[in-house]
Amino acid sequence: MSYALEPSAPSVAVSLAGTPWRRALARAVVPVVLAAVFFRASNLPITPVDTWSHWKHGEWIWQHGRLPDRDLFGYTSEPGLRLADTAWLSQVVGYLVYRGAGMEGIALLYGVLELLKALFLLLAGRRATGSLGWALVGVIVFQAARGNFYGVFRPQVIGDVCWFALLWLCVRPPLTRVAVAVIPAVFALWANLHGAFLLGYVLLAVILAGHFVEQVRTQRSLARAFADGGVRRLALALGLSVAAACVNPYGPKLLLEVVRFSKLPILQAVTEWQPLVPLFDFDGKMLALSFLLVLVTLRLSPRRFAAGEVGLLLLFGLSAWFTARMAPWWATLWPLLLLPHWQALAPWSDEPPARHSTVLGASLMILGWFGAGALVLASGSGRWLLHGEARATAVQTSADTPVRLAESLADWMSRREAAGHGRPWRVYASFRWNDYLLWKLPPQTRFYFYSFVHWFDVERFNDRIYLEEMHDGPHDWRGLLERYRIDVLVLQAQPSTALFEAFHGPRRPEEWDVIYDDATPGDTLGRGLIAVRRVDSFAEQLTAVDAAQGCVGALGQTPLAGTWRALARLPWYGKK
Repeated sequence: MSYALEPSAPSVAVSLAGTPWRRALARAVVPVVLAAVFFRASNLPITPVDTWSHWKHGEWIWQHGRLPDRDLFGYTSEPGLRLADTAWLSQVVGYLVYRGAGMEGIALLYGVLELLKALFLLLAGRRATGSLGWALVGVIVFQAARGNFYGVFRPQVIGDVCWFALLWLCVRPPLTRVAVAVIPAVFALWANLHGAFLLGYVLLAVILAGHFVEQVRTQRSLARAFADGGVRRLALALGLSVAAACVNPYGPKLLLEVVRFSKLPILQAVTEWQPLVPLFDFDGKMLALSFLLVLVTLRLSPRRFAAGEVGLLLLFGLSAWFTARMAPWWATLWPLLLLPHWQALAPWSDEPPARHSTVLGASLMILGWFGAGALVLASGSGRWLLHGEARATAVQTSADTPVRLAESLADWMSRREAAGHGRPWRVYASFRWNDYLLWKLPPQTRFYFYSFVHWFDVERFNDRIYLEEMHDGPHDWRGLLERYRIDVLVLQAQPSTALFEAFHGPRRPEEWDVIYDDATPGDTLGRGLIAVRRVDSFAEQLTAVDAAQGCVGALGQTPLAGTWRALARLPWYGKK
């Protein structure tokens, strides 16, 4: 991928302006930077989207001892759809950590994972440039470029550790024998953590092709290029990695399942899988800035860009341009690939350290490790480990997590069940709230939609968009609530929608009761209201008969959905 500059002759000069002093400073700063990464990650509140739903799946897997092949928590998911659970191990790990240590365990795990990724990137930058100082530059640039992704503890975060380890192992071809043995083990783990392991194959394939092209150019012979030891080791590592990824509950079928998943039509409607808009948001601005830095470096660098570097920059850069989903991996690659060229542009040269340690160097190292230790102990996880006092859930979750609202709804459902009126409630909630509600509400609760969008078709997605961002138009929101037989509405106060205003105002529909409303002025990210459909006990019992009708499908009959809901039109409907 990239090659370090050859070191110059050894030098024993010790000067404040000399390279040994800079190396001592870099070694002292390394633990501080890594500790700062841990501090930041373990202190950040976790966002509710794409987190709690995965831990809920992990709970189900742990309790049932098998993997699901259908949707577990939605009631409008596409019927008959069967998909592989490519993140089952991450889901189980997240659930077990939460079960054992709560949100403090999650915060600690998140901090350790981000620390490992920064460490692997530091090692990769060190191998690419031969300089610890430039490796630190790469880590800092990466932290800035991927800053918008912090606080999202999805399975991808766990799988990303394998991606960073892979970068460290193959950043400087040819591979060592140890790397050839370790890389397949990385893929065996990655294939059970997250479906993005296919990107690892792309990385290895591009590096292999680039190294082969370099050998052809150098040796001017295809036969010699094929016989090159570096080419053979890369090819062997790639082949063994494909075989290693088959060590999973699905076997070789997993490779096809991951490709099949990426081609689901619903994904094309999700913002994350659509092109980034340059300069529109943080990710768009960072994408534009990264392209600018690549072009400037390409023009000014005195080093020749190797074929592998060009291939990776083109492939991952264009991928990030056409789909926002690729932006995190692009944010990892471009600083690492440009580091050797920035090093070549620097007005100073990197020399080997002095042969003897200096008082200044030792003092800096002591200060660095002391500062790192202070940061770790001052972090939220550090204070928890020291004192055993857990932070409140509201502190460890983002402001748009409906903590109090979910507790109120769970309590209401529990009281209804105790009174003999429990049933599989059908819930429609604002999208960012579904995952947390899924975790907190009784297990028989079913959701119109949640973050596992791959289980739903485009029609359900579009109807969700209308209800979520409803404006005046030809759609009938009452008709949608009836069509999907929604019993419970959980609506976010900010941003306010026409649907929220219809239930929050004095002229709310008569057939609904608002049982919770904390949508007060001010910061209302985690505030909203809960509305439940009124059903008297007699109609509720006959609705259960309607649910029983759905069980006669084995007899070849398909009863009309919501047959007994015609009772809702009778005069006693809505009476308390």
